[in-house]
Amino acid sequence: MRILTKLTILMNRFLPVSILGVIMTLTTTLTKAQSTQLFSPADSVARLELRYLHPFYDYIDKNKIISGAYDIAFSYPISDNWKLMASIPYGVAKYEIELDYLEYSDPLISNPFDVSKTAWGNLMLGATYCKKLNNSKYLNTQGSIFLPTASHGSNNKALDYMLYGDMSEMHKYLNYVTTIFTKIAYGTIKQTAWNFELGGGLEYMFAGSNATVADDLYLNYSFNGNYSFDQFALSADYTGLINLTTDEYDDFRDQMFDVFSLGAHYSAGNFQPSLFYSVYTRDDIRDVISGTLGIKLAYRFAK
Repeated sequence: MRILTKLTILMNRFLPVSILGVIMTLTTTLTKAQSTQLFSPADSVARLELRYLHPFYDYIDKNKIISGAYDIAFSYPISDNWKLMASIPYGVAKYEIELDYLEYSDPLISNPFDVSKTAWGNLMLGATYCKKLNNSKYLNTQGSIFLPTASHGSNNKALDYMLYGDMSEMHKYLNYVTTIFTKIAYGTIKQTAWNFELGGGLEYMFAGSNATVADDLYLNYSFNGNYSFDQFALSADYTGLINLTTDEYDDFRDQMFDVFSLGAHYSAGNFQPSLFYSVYTRDDIRDVISGTLGIKLAYRFAK
């Protein structure tokens, strides 16, 4: 995907002006120890998860707290090693932008510019195979497909809002795009003290005839460090995405979209809430979004 071209198009739709065009977000996986991604930790029972991401845009004056990306996810183990997964994002964009500092003569553009939109993202279907190497280490392999179910038309403003807050999972929010996603992760599986996971994989985006992006291959990567004590856990995540097939950038750093996040997690029986905050590592990205607040609620269907 030609990132700068896509983001310029999206920003022109997202606002009645063109403001920058690069952004990204967070994701990682961790077994036993918590992290910021859906479907973590791996579990021997079915799990229902809801994740909420709220980006802080520097140019939005009234960014309502209800605005954000809501991921609804369900995972179900079919054996000791295999697990089936499904998820779909739902976006809410409610905000205002004051246009007083701009030179506008178009009477069709209201001031303040008010947006109130909702949209569905792309449905994900997938499976993971988790192999315990010994009592404290594991190897996890994931494969999934993101189907092109994202809303179209005027609802695109809600999709754009989600996309800018979650660029490392951009395949969830792109119209007419089908994505094949793969990842392999190696990590520890201790009940207390330090845990870690190192992961990476490839994802290929197939753009349909009506898509505003091109076919592209990406490398995803993640590192999670986690400290657990009693029912609590603290985590630090570094995650990213690299476009491997673009020829648009002179500087390789411009092909990277990476983020650092800190999280706090609590396990109260079958109920497992998490709170985290992410900051983008590139200055040009932080000029648009200063950070993203995340909340994840998980419920285990255990007896």
